[in-house]
Amino acid sequence: MSSDPQAEAAKLREQAKKLREEAAEASGMTVEEMNAAAQSGGSVYDDEVPVERDTMSSGMKERLMREANAGMDSNQASPNFILYISVAVAILVALGGSGILY
Repeated sequence: MSSDPQAEAAKLREQAKKLREEAAEASGMTVEEMNAAAQSGGSVYDDEVPVERDTMSSGMKERLMREANAGMDSNQASPNFILYISVAVAILVALGGSGILY
């Protein structure tokens, strides 16, 4: 670190200028365009994504909602398939293993 603050400030300005040029080149803009966008309130952040339009029709939305809600009605009891499968396997084991199990 130098003891001269003016020289250090000039060095930092030069580094900032190089960084601005690199950022402008990476974004496909000129340094002047980036400065104008920054001063006019426009941002140059990569994480800002413009809001996308909704391209799905209302009929398609309704269809997808019906498909998503199929079998998920809280007022209707759902069948217990695991119980049915367990009973079927137990019957098959009892029938097939009559000479082995007992």
